[in-house]
Amino acid sequence: MRANNFSWPKLQDHLKNFSFVLPAILIFCIFYIYPFFDIFRLSFHEWNGITPSMKYVGLQNLQELMKDEVWWQAMGHAAYITFIALTFQNVLAFALALACDREIRMKRFYRVVFFIPPVLSEVVVGLIWQWILYAGIQDGEHIGLLNYWLTKTGLPHLVHNWLSDPDTALTCIAIVHSWKGFGWGFIMLLAGLQTIDRQLYEAARV
Repeated sequence: MRANNFSWPKLQDHLKNFSFVLPAILIFCIFYIYPFFDIFRLSFHEWNGITPSMKYVGLQNLQELMKDEVWWQAMGHAAYITFIALTFQNVLAFALALACDREIRMKRFYRVVFFIPPVLSEVVVGLIWQWILYAGIQDGEHIGLLNYWLTKTGLPHLVHNWLSDPDTALTCIAIVHSWKGFGWGFIMLLAGLQTIDRQLYEAARV
């Protein structure tokens, strides 16, 4: 027969620990879980977004959405940006984490620099990349950093209106998204690499 392990001190400890995570759980449920299910419920109704009255239409909204060419085009653009961004972001994060895991000079400085993009606001990131990709000309000189660099390095034929051309705009957005988020992957991959025993590296070199 098993002994009863229940005790009030243990229960109080569990409740005390739970009280620390309870605010985060409530915030997550209020701002993420509830809106998700509420949007799912509203998708079966016809509603103007103002009056409280709603009309149940079942799957009619979904059927109209599947026939919308603009929606499919938007999904294709989103899939393209996601694929390019995740691929470039993961490759860049792994390469930099692998480099910083080795014994190099100013390793701590590089760690801080690589983690700056994720903590920048979207407004700051937008202004930085607008300055880099801008295609304007002032006093005969390109204002955008990328086009200016291409001109000065003898590659004027590569100067382009990066953000206005549909062929390059999506790729530019994906690159900006990758630059903004690669720092999180860099930190996690670097932490994982540092847990590997150095003796394994030495054994692999033999």
